Amino acid sequence: TQPSLIQYVVSSGGGTVKVYCAASTISFGTALQAPGYQYEIHSEGPEEVRVKFEELDDDDHEFDVRARCEDGQVIPDVQEDD
Repeated sequence: TQPSLIQYVVSSGGGTVKVYCAASTISFGTALQAPGYQYEIHSEGPEEVRVKFEELDDDDHEFDVRARCEDGQVIPDVQEDD
């Protein structure tokens, strides 16, 4: 049987990232930036999804959104750097 696919949305102040998790494999779905932000995809899986949201007016303010899967559960990690 296939492991069940879980859809999960990780939210940050800079935007949201949708990921898909099956067993210990994660894959990138979509990213949606908040107004005034842009994003850059650093990893689309299969071990980690990582997306950075940077504020357009302030190069130093960013949100580093990471997610991984463990036993079919999404482990999100959001770091804010200003």
